Amino acid sequence: MALAITGLGMLSSVGWDASASCAAIRAGIRRPRPFPGYKVLDEETQAMVPLVGHPLEGYTEGFAPLARWTRLAQGALEDLLRQGRLPGPDDDARFWRHTRLICIAPVLDGERFFEVRQAGAEDFSDAYAQVLHGRLRRWIPVPPSRCLGLGHSGLAAALQEAERGISNAEAERYLLVAVDSYLDAYSLEWLDEFHRLKTETRPTGLMPGEAGACVLVESVSSARRRGAPVDAVIESAAVIRVPDAGPRESARLGMGLAQAVEAVRKVAAANSRFEGDIISDLNGEVWRANAWGHARVRLSESLGSNTRQVTLCESLGEEDFLYMDFLMGGFFREMPEAEAAALLQHYELVLKGTDDVRLEACRALLARRGDDFDAALERMMAERGARQARLREKGILSEEAWATDCQVSVEGLALMELASRSGMKVRSNHLFIPSLAREGVLPRIGLER
Repeated sequence: MALAITGLGMLSSVGWDASASCAAIRAGIRRPRPFPGYKVLDEETQAMVPLVGHPLEGYTEGFAPLARWTRLAQGALEDLLRQGRLPGPDDDARFWRHTRLICIAPVLDGERFFEVRQAGAEDFSDAYAQVLHGRLRRWIPVPPSRCLGLGHSGLAAALQEAERGISNAEAERYLLVAVDSYLDAYSLEWLDEFHRLKTETRPTGLMPGEAGACVLVESVSSARRRGAPVDAVIESAAVIRVPDAGPRESARLGMGLAQAVEAVRKVAAANSRFEGDIISDLNGEVWRANAWGHARVRLSESLGSNTRQVTLCESLGEEDFLYMDFLMGGFFREMPEAEAAALLQHYELVLKGTDDVRLEACRALLARRGDDFDAALERMMAERGARQARLREKGILSEEAWATDCQVSVEGLALMELASRSGMKVRSNHLFIPSLAREGVLPRIGLER
């Protein structure tokens, strides 16, 4: 059964309502700023400086995770109610009696949340659902809610549950309320411990943020009966679970991601290739880009030439995913040159004039200018060496890492291999990119004309 979206509410760092947030994301607006609640080491000055992130300033400061989520959910619902699409609590008792509420929360990982370690995931989930239901009942008299602590896949799982509930006449519509924040103290420490934060000493990683959103869904026929405007129609949702797959298992994660995309494609596009936008949650972390690269290889026969990838984190200042997508597209699939050129153009727009030698290398690679490519790669490796030398001198980089991992650049190897596949005449050796290390690479052609 297709589901109609008849209401939207949102709260983010680029807009305090759905209209402003969506417009800002479409326009590529970014609002990163120092977050005084967490400090990291500046390798140049050796001073502790605020982490750069995307907080909702003046709205969530000082709140613990559960209270923070509740506040974000409350703000998103208030936005939905301000639009005047829903009846008041006393206007239509039947409407609310046949509406169900599903809360979507982050994955309730005990390593991330102290409260989960204390109370257990199930009790903490129930506590959040009860607190949120108590707050929301002041505006909407919905029955008690349940919480799905599934993180990024929570919305798809909630849509599946809503489709089943409406098909079985358990409810006429569902209000899905999703929140997450990486800006509480426990989450930031957890991200830092697992080296996931983007900092001066860690150029690939995520810039933490927070947001809340809510979506009202019902059957298309229900929306028509009550004359509700339909913002969009959801044809299908799929969730594929990949048991015990961590960030290092990008091939397995990519396979599961491809299976999920294929499951919805078969409903939306039947036997034809999918043509349209693919909106992903790439966020600057290499493991996510790797997983998506593996998925794209498996989906090469299912996606049409007019498919466009849209990554919402662009509006939050993450440019690393564009660079990684260029590398993964060239290394693991036959990325058309027009697509590669458009990707680099988008990359340049996101940088907004910031000097980035990686962009120079990619441009030279695409244009097959060997001398320019060698010059850019030489500069990249020199900057890499200087950065590692500073870290070693300050004791941040261990002697073991300096003697092993630091002596070979996987990034440089990938760029050199792409240059070789394209037929460019380039130097056989660069600093941190010995020719010996390039033996035995995958013989797949990328960046085809």
